[in-house]
Amino acid sequence: MAVPKLARRRISSHLRMCLLALGVALSGCANNTRRPPAPVDLTEPAAAAGEGHGPEVPRHLLNGFAGIAHEDAETEGLGLGIDYEYRFSELFGVGAFTEFIAGEGRAIIVGADLVWHPTEPLSLFLGYGEERKNAEWEGVLRVGGLYEFPIGGGWAVSPTVAYDFSLKHPDEDVVVLGVSLGYGW
Repeated sequence: MAVPKLARRRISSHLRMCLLALGVALSGCANNTRRPPAPVDLTEPAAAAGEGHGPEVPRHLLNGFAGIAHEDAETEGLGLGIDYEYRFSELFGVGAFTEFIAGEGRAIIVGADLVWHPTEPLSLFLGYGEERKNAEWEGVLRVGGLYEFPIGGGWAVSPTVAYDFSLKHPDEDVVVLGVSLGYGW
């Protein structure tokens, strides 16, 4: 079966958007932007107590996700996903995500997001993605957050919640609840 020209163009534009988001997220991977720690003056009481020199946050975060997606009271499915974040500062990062939802129907979501870290274990995100459901693509606005519980060696377990606003069909918004297992370096 041949793919119509318009569908190929639409798929191609979605693929370009995802590659662009991934390129932006990975753009800092080759550069080590970490600065060496400032020299500590042990004659000052604050420096001797270690104030102002907290642990360095990881620049790269990779999470695997598993959870439940609720479209309405009657429709739910299993959600599996993966996301990557590049933190360009202690407070902000950019990321890319993809998620597969299987239940009564199947859907795949691919997108990019901005991440805010108001405190170290808490991450809040806002992003745009494209969802393929019923053989057509539609835009979604994703809002959510997670809370990290470090388990050692750069690994963390995080309860995660996300809300996907369907831009084409407002009655098809989706709530996603689950757990992420992540690694930061």
